[in-house]
Formats: sequence, structure tokens, C-alpha cells
Amino acid sequence: MSNIILIGMMGTGKSTLGKILAQELKKKFYDLDEMIEREAGIVIPEIFKQEGERGFRKRETEIIQSLSDYGDFVLATGGGAVLSEVNQCTLKELGWIVWLMADPHELMTRMEVQDGKRPLLAVENPLEVIENIYQKRKSIYNNSADFMIDTTGKTVTEMVRSIIKAFLMRETRKPSQTRTEKCHFYKER
Repeated sequence: MSNIILIGMMGTGKSTLGKILAQELKKKFYDLDEMIEREAGIVIPEIFKQEGERGFRKRETEIIQSLSDYGDFVLATGGGAVLSEVNQCTLKELGWIVWLMADPHELMTRMEVQDGKRPLLAVENPLEVIENIYQKRKSIYNNSADFMIDTTGKTVTEMVRSIIKAFLMRETRKPSQTRTEKCHFYKER
């Protein structure tokens, strides 16, 4: 399995790290959100406005499933890509999954400079939203990942080195019995 899949909350650095990892490992780089925007012909906030989160997630799943036609890549997913069990299974089949983790306060600081680009944070108290999303998703990220790195307080260079070292050594853990059975269930459908 030569593909690397980056998962984690918005603002953890999936796109930034993904581009550098791809360059360092001589792989192609794909950003799932950019692929969705290109296919839709509109930006993600507009997709959310026109189709809601459900429409966006449907598009996301379709693009993820199409990636089986690609090879030797690094993929930066959107923060909610692993919410769907179908996506979890498909991503697991596609490659080695790395969970980029960060403290919610750190995420808030990173995302303040991207005002308007994050539809889920267009609220009065975005830190509370980030903390709630993180609490709901952390077990999903953990169960989906082969490797985890906390990005809080680390430089891009440190993170890239850690991920490449782990990837080359293939530090993976065996998928849980539940996840394996779940993925077989989706294949049979």
C-alpha cells in the first residue's frame, strides 16, 4: 500500500503537510476538498448553502470512491470525511491512514486567519463548535488511523519527518475486528 491518507480536524495541516509529503516521497498530491470543488464547479461554502451538509457528504463519498482508480498518492481529506462508515472502509482500502491531531485551542488559532472558508465555524462561538466536533470525532479518527501524530506545537518539518519515518517503517496497528467486519459488510452491498 503506497498511498498515504491524512485525516483529522479542519486546521490540523492536512493540505499543507500533504503537499510536502507528496513532494518528499515523489507521489501525487490530492486535496479532497479541492477535488469536490472542481467537480461541483463551486466552492464548498456554496455547496453547503445550495445542497446542505448532506449534499456535500454525498459528493465527498463519490470522489473518495473514485480514488481507487488512482495510485501512489497522498490525500488530504476534509475533516468530516471519515464520518461515513463507507468512507472509512474505502479510505482503509486505499492506503495508510494518518490522523493529524491538535488541541482545539490550537485549531482555533490556526483557523482565525481563514475567516469565511469554514462553513461549520460561521457561528457566534467557533471554539465551542471546534471542541464539540473534536469530542464527537476523536474516536472515529482514532479507530480509522494506522498512525497518529499530535501537530500541536510542532513545525511542519518535524511532522513531515515523523510521518515519513513511520510510513517507511510501516508502523501500523491491526484493524479492529469490528472495523474489519464492518468493511466486509459494505463490500457485500
